[in-house]
Amino acid sequence: MSNQPRGVPLLLCALLVGALAVAAPARANLSASAVCTQPGMNLQIEQCFALISLYNSTRGDSWSNRSGWGSADAGSWFGISINPVAGTVLAVELPANNLEGILPSQLDALTSLQSLLLADNRIADRIPASLGSLPALRNLDLSGNFLIGALPTQLGELAQLRSLALDGNRLDGALPASFGQLDQLETLFLFDNQLSGSINVLAEMPALRLVLIGGNEFSGGIPPALGLLPQIELLFLDRNALGGPIPACLGRATTLQALVLFDNELEGTLPATLGNLSRLDTLSLGQNRLRGSLPDTLSALPLEFFGIDTNRLDAEPNGFARIPPALQAWFAGIPSTSIAAQTPAITLHEDGFEASDCAL
Repeated sequence: MSNQPRGVPLLLCALLVGALAVAAPARANLSASAVCTQPGMNLQIEQCFALISLYNSTRGDSWSNRSGWGSADAGSWFGISINPVAGTVLAVELPANNLEGILPSQLDALTSLQSLLLADNRIADRIPASLGSLPALRNLDLSGNFLIGALPTQLGELAQLRSLALDGNRLDGALPASFGQLDQLETLFLFDNQLSGSINVLAEMPALRLVLIGGNEFSGGIPPALGLLPQIELLFLDRNALGGPIPACLGRATTLQALVLFDNELEGTLPATLGNLSRLDTLSLGQNRLRGSLPDTLSALPLEFFGIDTNRLDAEPNGFARIPPALQAWFAGIPSTSIAAQTPAITLHEDGFEASDCAL
């Protein structure tokens, strides 16, 4: 048996742990003053400070790619586009780059910024209200992060915004009324959050083309005036708690290519005006409380997918929706359909609005 004192191994372990702790690299922030005042820096100092703030607040030393950051040529910084003559930042594009932390409020100094694309990172906490002070911003993509809280009303002040993607976060609360001021917005992706309340403000956004807001907790009715949006192509309102009838006014949205309303609480009959949607290739209405028969006007639709399962539509004995004789040839030509699981109808709501009624 060894005569070595029992305390020695413990002492050695403690020393080893201490040595490892000393050897562990400290978090390496960039010094804003050193970087932004170095000779040859081609950014305005406040714009440079804003980028360094982003780097430090999202653990830039751990980014997947941080090449160039800290050099005098900000145009060589990975993910950054600049106007070297004006010394301004035009784009910050760092998707899926292992950003972890929070967005700094100092980003409002980037007054020429047109694109802020930070999707699929690990950015947490709230969306800074200061992002609403970026007058040139056209594209904002913060999807696939860990953002929480309400949508800042200040985002409605982004007069040049064309695309807003905040899907796949943990955002809650209502759509701000200020969003009605986003009259240039074409793309709105808010799906898979915890947003709630009315969606009426969408009808006040005339440039909308692509609307994907499924997987939230929105309630109330579908605003009939959505049918008056002149450019709408995709309307995904699935997996919410929307109720009432399908507005007949949606039949006026002749640019619509996909109408996806499954897994809501919609009631009433299918409006015949849906047959006016001559470009529609996807009609997904499953898992609602729709009743009655399928209107013959549907035969005009060039559908690739038709989903009406799990409703209260007129059905065959096996529970499949009954396809009227006038629709059977049309139905047989649809590549993908889902019409099963119809249950007996219980009238909980009157039918949809008349086609002429497109008001909120």
